[in-house]
Amino acid sequence: MYSPDRAKQIKFTKEKLKKDGIIGFIEKFSNKDITEFLKREHIKDSLFKNRFFSQKDIQLKKDNVLTDMNNGLVTLTHLKTF
Repeated sequence: MYSPDRAKQIKFTKEKLKKDGIIGFIEKFSNKDITEFLKREHIKDSLFKNRFFSQKDIQLKKDNVLTDMNNGLVTLTHLKTF
């Protein structure tokens, strides 16, 4: 999802569901403490991503994807309101 407007996104998705359908959400949540968020990103970069990607590729993703992605994140508390 490219924006934090979960109400609109969930409404759109529900309109496409069959009457007995189920929605599953996999979310990367925002954290009020940016240092905690960055710490988790560092753990993923150093313990997982580096097995499959070069440092250059990891940096390119940070530069080109993470900022836009972060703008679309919501907190767990926010998502629970739906």
